[in-house]
Amino acid sequence: MTLLSVRGLDVSFVSGKSVIRAVNGLDLDLDEGSSLAIVGESGSGKSVLASAILGMLEDNGTARGEMLFDGEDLMKAERRRMVALRGKDICLLPQNAWSAWDPIMRIGDQMIEFLRKCGVPKEEAPQIAEGYLGRCGLDPSVLRSYAHRLSGGMSQRAMIAMCTAVHPRLLIADEPTKGLDGRSRKLVLDVISTVRERSALLMITHDLKAARSCEDVAIMYGGRIVEIGPANDVLDHPRHPYTKGLCAAHPNKGMVPIPGCIGERTSGEGCCFRDRCCSNDAACSGDIPLDGNGWKVRCCHADR
Repeated sequence: MTLLSVRGLDVSFVSGKSVIRAVNGLDLDLDEGSSLAIVGESGSGKSVLASAILGMLEDNGTARGEMLFDGEDLMKAERRRMVALRGKDICLLPQNAWSAWDPIMRIGDQMIEFLRKCGVPKEEAPQIAEGYLGRCGLDPSVLRSYAHRLSGGMSQRAMIAMCTAVHPRLLIADEPTKGLDGRSRKLVLDVISTVRERSALLMITHDLKAARSCEDVAIMYGGRIVEIGPANDVLDHPRHPYTKGLCAAHPNKGMVPIPGCIGERTSGEGCCFRDRCCSNDAACSGDIPLDGNGWKVRCCHADR
């Protein structure tokens, strides 16, 4: 069953006299209990997409389109309703969890306060907090600790414990492995996989190894999805020139840089990657749909 359905999502920001189009006509479906990684360079629109789903765009941002969460249009939801959905139904695992904790409150107090706001009875909250810390490989003593006493990996796992303890229907993990060493990265990904249970997972990441922990991957560039399909298939046999460039830029593949950089987007016409693509020709200036069955690509020169 489809939990999240996004159709024709446009997100733009006013910057001085310019309008910057950060997300451009995006369509996306996420089923209950499934997992999808959104991969792309900084500036591709990944985190803006997450903010739009949560209803947390900056004041100069405007979103248009349709975004259904279990049949409810989030674009039409009042602010009070969005506040109610956040945490309990749609939960954000933020970047840099260490800085997301309140530095003057103990971890346990913050977890219990969050659980109670999500409807967990007062007498049950401490036991649930301790139990989920244990599931994330952390000792109960973390409940009495302050954020500055935790390593990056411990802080991230404690945040995962708090977010998953309320059994959200959708967990949005924004760069969950950012700044972690290899061992901590693997542990965090294993923990997310273990404790999210039936929650759908939308992972925003630059980390191609992290993306492989999801069932599917969507490659995002210029505010559009340019390739989407089974994670291992897309990353092992990329079809879109941009996906090929991302894979070639990985340290294990020789760190070959993609020429050029993402620029400001003011128009939705033509291929958004054409200025950086060696296959660019007249056909790239027309409308190019996201085409395919199961494994979709937005490119008239893509490998088929």
